[in-house]
Amino acid sequence: MLDCYDFTYAELNVDFDLLGQNIIGSNKMHFKSKCSLDTIYIDLFENLSLDGVFVDGVRANFVRKKNQLSIICSIEKSSDFYVDILYHGSPIFATNPPWDGGFIWTKDENDLDWVGVACQKEGGRLWWPIKNDLSDEPDSMNISISVEKPYMAISNGQLTAIKEHGPNKRLFEWSVDNPINNYNVTVNIANYQNFNDTIQGQNGVLNLDYYVLPYNLNIAKEHFQQVKPMLHVFEKLFGPYPFYRDGYRLVETSYLGMEHQSCISYGNKFMKGYLGNFPDNIDFDFIIIHETAHEWWGNSVSMKNRCDMWIHESFATYAEALYVEKMYGYDKMLVYLNYQKEKIVNKDPIFNKIHQTTDMYYKGSWMLHTLRNVFQNDTLWHKILKGLQDNFRHKTVNTVDVINYIRQYPNFLFPGK
Repeated sequence: MLDCYDFTYAELNVDFDLLGQNIIGSNKMHFKSKCSLDTIYIDLFENLSLDGVFVDGVRANFVRKKNQLSIICSIEKSSDFYVDILYHGSPIFATNPPWDGGFIWTKDENDLDWVGVACQKEGGRLWWPIKNDLSDEPDSMNISISVEKPYMAISNGQLTAIKEHGPNKRLFEWSVDNPINNYNVTVNIANYQNFNDTIQGQNGVLNLDYYVLPYNLNIAKEHFQQVKPMLHVFEKLFGPYPFYRDGYRLVETSYLGMEHQSCISYGNKFMKGYLGNFPDNIDFDFIIIHETAHEWWGNSVSMKNRCDMWIHESFATYAEALYVEKMYGYDKMLVYLNYQKEKIVNKDPIFNKIHQTTDMYYKGSWMLHTLRNVFQNDTLWHKILKGLQDNFRHKTVNTVDVINYIRQYPNFLFPGK
């Protein structure tokens, strides 16, 4: 039934009450029907209260069972329609972000509010209504976040407007011009300091924006200088940055990090490696490089199902090694790969619905390095990596799609071919 309606556009509006740690929101979801419909399925965590459910502006009947709403409707084939959900409540708290997701309500060193969200495992439904289908991303979004002064609300895409919103609030409007999966939609609230830059990339000028806490401004300006050379490396390896219209953004967060599309959450404390740990002298900031690699592997080329998440994590982890090769040399890449190898526990297949270890990261990276050596042709191997990006740009894929793409090339045989 989920295949019967295509998610085309979303208008998300969320008003934050920082003191009460509550939200009041609405999401107007636009769809195109592929067949006649009598029921629409929308997901929203059951701890959030519903204030109204509408189909094409008319209040609709629905049945709510746990996190899913079954909305009664009468939609003809090939119709454009919208579903508007009004809701409020306190989203779940993250117990161990980003691995166990939810909202993070904390304070900065000046005792000011500092809020974020991470929900890769749980999905966006923990704080906004969604069509819970990873294979169907909205083609674009408008995200409007209101928050008390003096705080800023940073989200995905381009900031199009900041408006007065009542006596002591401002509304931040963001426009996402590319497909985006639901767990990548984010919000960061703090008394941020912004600075920006540009880079001349393969598709023209790419805007770079950074949002950090004011007392970290100077160290951030120095530390984030590694962004430009990294982007040049990744564009050379994988093709143009996938979201030129939405820009590139790093936002300081209280948790370690997350690959939120065009709005990467950064919490590595401006340290080298992974919170100060790195092999030999390979001292790049792990969060910047790994989470940015996800802009290609995960955000542009996205999984259709949870069991395909290795496509995100294996390729992004392998991208770290390729970055080392370009920046430090081939021998250092081998050092780095062996550093990754030590982390393989070999308890999970990388193709797996539930990942209880990090095998899809490190075992997946080594699987890809093994393929490179099987090909014994680096020119061809890099052509495949770039070809995957070209062929599946802004699309959702599954494991079979990736395998079939690689199988078309010579010098490699899959069992059973």
